[in-house]
Amino acid sequence: MRQKIGLFLCLALLLTGCSYQTKTIRFGAADIGGMYYTVANAYAGLASKESSDLKFEVKNTAGSAANLRLLSGNYIDLGIAQADLVRAAHEGTGSFSDNRQQGYRAIAGLYTEACQIVVRADSDIRTLNDLQGKTVSIGKVAIATFQNPEGLSKKGSFYYGAAESDNSGNASATIPGGSTSSLMTGYLEASNVDLAKEFSDMITTQRGFQANSKIITVSDEILSDLINMKR
Repeated sequence: MRQKIGLFLCLALLLTGCSYQTKTIRFGAADIGGMYYTVANAYAGLASKESSDLKFEVKNTAGSAANLRLLSGNYIDLGIAQADLVRAAHEGTGSFSDNRQQGYRAIAGLYTEACQIVVRADSDIRTLNDLQGKTVSIGKVAIATFQNPEGLSKKGSFYYGAAESDNSGNASATIPGGSTSSLMTGYLEASNVDLAKEFSDMITTQRGFQANSKIITVSDEILSDLINMKR
């Protein structure tokens, strides 16, 4: 089953420009392991070979809509986005109806996309309407591993990132369930909890509760004294 859709991928650039001679160009892609991330890295590699003055930092983002918001906010200099979202963001329609995004322009179209929806030959799905009431899997969460995890840069809390200047090596995205990684639902990763911070917050909350309790007690005693004086 084949359905053509009018989608384009475009490269967007801030109107204020990105003076690549004086700084690194921040390139918004999407999740690691996805098509946008691959295209962004390939483009950055080719452009850097053409000119030694060009330096890119490919950013892991949430995709097209996020790239347009990051461009408008001057957090990135280049970004990949679908053509329909570029227009919607500029005109303030669709998902951008309450948050219009401007300050960027499309400088290149990458390709026209033809969407192929394929099912098994023995499937009872013949049209898109047959998908109603069924659960559709749209992909899997990728897990990235690095040659040297100790070389990652600490971004704050328990978050780490990789940059060209880091010694972490190249990222290798794999599907969970292999020999190197796995995902479990209903579990809380221990590393996501800062015990020292949690204890500090608990003590602060406890002290605040005790102070409020004393204020109530003092207020009650003052009120009782006033009543006794009136009598």
